[in-house]
Amino acid sequence: MTTLIAVVAILVAATYMYNSGTPIRKKFKSFASSDDPFRGRFTSPPKQERGETVDKGSMLRCHNCSCFFPATRVTNEVVEGHILEFCSENCRYNFHQPKY
Repeated sequence: MTTLIAVVAILVAATYMYNSGTPIRKKFKSFASSDDPFRGRFTSPPKQERGETVDKGSMLRCHNCSCFFPATRVTNEVVEGHILEFCSENCRYNFHQPKY
């Protein structure tokens, strides 16, 4: 029983010594401002806009992998009189390969 208490005391002391060092820096800075009381040190940074946006109304579905992709990236092929749309040349090639 006394060995159990000694082990627990050692673990508590080790945890205290480990946590009492210099604090770990967060991966982003605080964006707190005086006019917004809810912006503190644990809020995420503002999102940066990406340069290229895709019109979500012009998304197509690949016939091979069933993923959605923009219509500007389409690869068409006529199979038995039907126009099939693929997201890449690799998907178009794999569509014709036999499935085992």
